[in-house]
Amino acid sequence: MDIYSVFRKIVDYTASLLRELYGREDYIEVTGYGVSGDVSRRIDIIAEDYIVDALKSNGLNALVVGEEKGARSIGSSIDYIVLVDPLDGSLNYSIGIPFASVSLAVYKPGSLITQPIYGVVRSVFTNEIYELCNNNIYYNGRVLTRKQSESDLVLSIYTENPQHLQALLEVSRGIGRGLKIRTMGSASLEAIYASIGSISAFIHLTGKLRNSDVAVAIAIAEVFKAGLFTIPLIEEISINRIERIEKIIISQNNNLFKALVEKL
Repeated sequence: MDIYSVFRKIVDYTASLLRELYGREDYIEVTGYGVSGDVSRRIDIIAEDYIVDALKSNGLNALVVGEEKGARSIGSSIDYIVLVDPLDGSLNYSIGIPFASVSLAVYKPGSLITQPIYGVVRSVFTNEIYELCNNNIYYNGRVLTRKQSESDLVLSIYTENPQHLQALLEVSRGIGRGLKIRTMGSASLEAIYASIGSISAFIHLTGKLRNSDVAVAIAIAEVFKAGLFTIPLIEEISINRIERIEKIIISQNNNLFKALVEKL
């Protein structure tokens, strides 16, 4: 079995575990705060520990960087850096909204966040798997090509500033297209949707997004030449620890991307 299949199977099994425990009140209790500063639920810790234990049992030497317990070394050396969000959408999960994902990005030490050797984001509740391998993007095992819609703008935006919504209206009017907003609660998936062109843009402006949430989407955006704007700069985003991304904008639509960067 090749190394990429190992990572894929670990993510598949994690998603299966999350489905099995879905709806169990004892698994969604808040137990404290993870290293990211976010609320940590029992299910978050269980899923992250499950991934770390699975990597260990496969004999991998790696630095595993997770949102709950931070960076953990396994094995005798660091052959890989594994940036993982074991349950992106844990609030959805905890209140009974079936939209969440498992995200895992694998790097060689010294790489930029745009340069994983393998990445996978798997929807927990649907048969939806996005993978990056050998500079190809796959959807459910089939090579994926980027899309671009000419219909209404569909944007995923996370913000705590109402003025940003007014700015979006101005952008849509300037481009001459209608505007629809969808905020679904799993940034790993939503950012990928923008990277491949399924939605018009992904925008996160709260300063609460983590590198582990969007590592795979950032790499896909790079491969598909999508517009990608981040603060901090993309080359400054670490893969060795969990850190916040203050702002990110991803879009396949060049005119829209430029307008969003200017207005937001």
